[in-house]
Amino acid sequence: MSPNEIKFIAEMRVDLDKLKRKVLVDDFAEAQIKVNSGLYEKANTYTNLLMAGGYAGFFGIWALAKPYLDKTSALLAALLMSLSLTVFIGFEIYKTYLMTVQTRRLTLALFDGSAERSGEDFVANLKIFQAANTRDALRMSKYWPVGFFVGLAFTLAGAVVMLHALVVGLLTVQ
Repeated sequence: MSPNEIKFIAEMRVDLDKLKRKVLVDDFAEAQIKVNSGLYEKANTYTNLLMAGGYAGFFGIWALAKPYLDKTSALLAALLMSLSLTVFIGFEIYKTYLMTVQTRRLTLALFDGSAERSGEDFVANLKIFQAANTRDALRMSKYWPVGFFVGLAFTLAGAVVMLHALVVGLLTVQ
């Protein structure tokens, strides 16, 4: 073999190694995105269940205890819980909007109206769809803790106000 052929083969090996590494990194990144997305969905479902149970419990106890609460405490607790519900419901509406957008994107990716499109066009449309959904998921995962902790802060504040008023009420009952 000539020196040029040896050099060409060496360059091809380097290029092939780079390509293999890129494929491995891309596959790993895609797998991590799927795992993280699944974890987010499970955490979100669990949180929603806890929040719904918490709201039901709070308002149930509040309704039973309201006659024994002073007016300021009752109103303050109701206001704080209403703010918490507003944050929670607003965030859920935002998530529903994003899911609607994602469904529309998928429909457009799968059925773009072109009967003559190639397999490459189909794959390209799906990649665009996946990229947009990944951006949405990253945005959602960035804002989810903010909505969660703001709502939780209002919830805990409302519960503390109500519990304080109940304890004071119990201590002053004659």
